[in-house]
Amino acid sequence: CGPGHVTAFLADAGAQVSGLDASPAMIERARQANPDLDFAVGDLRSLLRPRTAPAWGAVLALQCLHHFAPSELAPALAEMARVLAPGGSLLVTVMVGDQVRPIVEFLGQPVDVTIVEHDAADVLAAVAAAGLVDVEWYRRGALPHENGVGQLCVLARKP
Repeated sequence: CGPGHVTAFLADAGAQVSGLDASPAMIERARQANPDLDFAVGDLRSLLRPRTAPAWGAVLALQCLHHFAPSELAPALAEMARVLAPGGSLLVTVMVGDQVRPIVEFLGQPVDVTIVEHDAADVLAAVAAAGLVDVEWYRRGALPHENGVGQLCVLARKP
């Protein structure tokens, strides 16, 4: 969920939401900005079901799979599919390509992050292997601030 901005947007639209991030610092920032929302430190490869329902109605993984090696992509997508309710939706966005890039500066601040671009065909194959259906996707070119890296957006449903 990063700093919680998408979680807050969905809550404002009336959705019951929870935000998850592997970074305790991101969770703290999200909680400070949105103290009335639920945020937790967690791992997409080991998801819990919601406290108030047997499964999630939707899972959004927006620009977070670039933290996973290609070998971790299919297991992470399978885990997201596992916790979806029947009829639930998965929305995933990823950076597409074949590069592994270290990032040392972001928004004027020093950082130590590695970005893994994923092959679009591998992402779509992993979504299908996870048993998801009604797959819709689009790929777009890079925006000026994205250093030439295009994006893949995938929407799929659990039968």
